[in-house]
Amino acid sequence: MGLALLTGLQLGSVTHWPII
Repeated sequence: MGLALLTGLQLGSVTHWPII
């Protein structure tokens, strides 16, 4: 698990993944 992956998902699908 990496922060970069989570950040990428947030930037890619901000609608599906809320910004924590």
